[in-house]
Amino acid sequence: MLQYSHFYNLSLINTKVTTNIHTNPAPLLKLIHENFGGEISNEIEHVLFASPTEQDLYMNNLMKHEPDQQ
Repeated sequence: MLQYSHFYNLSLINTKVTTNIHTNPAPLLKLIHENFGGEISNEIEHVLFASPTEQDLYMNNLMKHEPDQQ
């Protein structure tokens, strides 16, 4: 059975990983690349750096077909 300290440690690790992803994701992406291959690390990198409309296919489609407003 997991003790409270284990949950605290997992939460701390999650916080550090999340912070590192947003400040400098290169080491984490390198680790993923080494362990899971380039295809997966490239997909993760794309999701991290994609704009919200690129990730949402419905919004992406709307933006493509919306007339330019100047």
